[in-house]
Amino acid sequence: LLDTSVIVHIIKKNLSLSNILKKEYTDKICIYVTKCIIKETIKHFKKNLLIKKFFKISRLNVFDCHHRQRYGDKCLIHLTKRYGFFKVVTLDSELLKKVLKFSHTKHR
Repeated sequence: LLDTSVIVHIIKKNLSLSNILKKEYTDKICIYVTKCIIKETIKHFKKNLLIKKFFKISRLNVFDCHHRQRYGDKCLIHLTKRYGFFKVVTLDSELLKKVLKFSHTKHR
């Protein structure tokens, strides 16, 4: 699962998501992003062309979340708590602490 902070960082630095994840994970992985994270990311940028290009190139799986929360962090915590096998990629240390409480997998 990708967090907004990572997506914003990748877009601003013009990095390749697949190259970054290949360095960290040798296993075949499925990259997911929630709809609320997409909405949050769109709010960070005025030009939606960058975001659309990022999501198109990255070939992310979109997890359809049905909630009315304002922030994607709570959604990521909920998904990790509910399923336990998701790894959350984030630059937010507070979110990472919360996610690690419920995760059944090892994070790097």
